[in-house]
Amino acid sequence: MIEMAADTIPTGVSSTGASNKEIQAIEMGEAEAWGDLQRSSQGDYRARLGIHVERIGGSVVLIAPGTPLLLFNRVIGLGVTEPVTEHLVKDIISCYRQHGVQQCLIHSNPIADQMGLPNILGREGIALIDAWAKMQRASTPRIAASGSLHVQQIQPQQAELFGKVACEGFGMPAIMAEGFGAAVGRTGWFHYLAFDGTTPVGTAAMFVRDGIAWLGIASTRPAYRRRGGQLALLARRINDAAGLGCGHLIAETRQHQPEQPNSSFHNMVRAGFRLAYLRRNYLLTISP
Repeated sequence: MIEMAADTIPTGVSSTGASNKEIQAIEMGEAEAWGDLQRSSQGDYRARLGIHVERIGGSVVLIAPGTPLLLFNRVIGLGVTEPVTEHLVKDIISCYRQHGVQQCLIHSNPIADQMGLPNILGREGIALIDAWAKMQRASTPRIAASGSLHVQQIQPQQAELFGKVACEGFGMPAIMAEGFGAAVGRTGWFHYLAFDGTTPVGTAAMFVRDGIAWLGIASTRPAYRRRGGQLALLARRINDAAGLGCGHLIAETRQHQPEQPNSSFHNMVRAGFRLAYLRRNYLLTISP
């Protein structure tokens, strides 16, 4: 993980008490995972979607003009390894324009907020649309799984199945299945399926680097929700991360609000995660 020089990181903590060192680990842990995931895509799938990954100002820039899905077109880690400037933001906009991306997300974070990123984005007409809950946990204590579903770590020959189940769970087009399964078997990756008997019903993945475990790609097929599948997948990854010697587990989910309950958030809290901070998401629309 790239680290910013100590004299360039603003002092202080987020509103929930996360230190800047924790924020840096949380942002770059996700950035490195998604960057590696998109780099792992191959062949026709990669060409059709125009998949590309760049680093601009230390942040990871995910590019996929062949899909409107913002998950694959976004900037992660702004400001946590290099200072945020107006020039930096213009470079990011120029990069997306050159690749033909029409819309993308720019993630802020408490460090970038202290540097004035929201004001810079506002001057560029880039609108705040929502926020994600960034979650963290130590790898201990381990937890026990419960419920009727069982979890298996999968091998490369099950990559296609993993992708199909993930797309069904996320409600995404089947064309994206190859992308979700591309990293199965790749160094640093651990992929899991939850089963009801012999029927695969849920997915989850874990990316490990530098003692940090990022947990993501957690989906459940609609007909099998509310049966403890995601909690079982969390438990398996938490315990596996502990066995690998990871000290820091990170994840993200949609912001939890009373009027919009989020079961993913509740599962993470039950599994011992706590809210590190809310990360604001800005939508960049690029005119032709």
